[in-house]
Amino acid sequence: MNRRAATIGVLGALAFVVIAWLMESGGASGFDTAVRDAIHSLASSLLTSLMVGISATGTDLFMGALGFLSVWRLLHLERRRDAIVFVVTMLAAEALMEILKVSFHRARPVPFFAETPGDYSFPSGHALKSAVFYILLASLASRNWAVRAAAVLLALLIGASRIYLGVHYPTDVLGGYAVAAVCLAAASYRRIPVCPSE
Repeated sequence: MNRRAATIGVLGALAFVVIAWLMESGGASGFDTAVRDAIHSLASSLLTSLMVGISATGTDLFMGALGFLSVWRLLHLERRRDAIVFVVTMLAAEALMEILKVSFHRARPVPFFAETPGDYSFPSGHALKSAVFYILLASLASRNWAVRAAAVLLALLIGASRIYLGVHYPTDVLGGYAVAAVCLAAASYRRIPVCPSE
């Protein structure tokens, strides 16, 4: 497990470096434009409403409330170590996001269906934090791969919703996922138990 976690962490870090380099050098502009245009071409009132709802599951308010309940449940089950790892990992993800956003200070794209957020664009905080939050929470809650796959799917949909709404470039979202991989690898490096019996 430790070797696999280390491999995931290294690959995530390398992916972020490549994405950041392409973004900074302008090499990703064609990719960003093509993907944004392709996704925007699918727009409809129903899909927009759906994407707004999906995006809401990646907000600090929603994840904060769910996270509070999850930590309370872990403590109730006397899984203090898991609760601590969960909180520390989320705080680390938040700190990394803020540092990277300020470091790269990438301006937001012109949004399609939402107001322009007040912070920088790269990496996507929704993509980064939702991936860490839902995947880590699923791994702590169940051994069932269907549950974990659902968490991954939700994180991917949240990232896609940010591109659809126009508040992020695709490389913002990919960069967020790369950083999330590093955070998740760090969290799992010491064999975090996924159920009370382990």
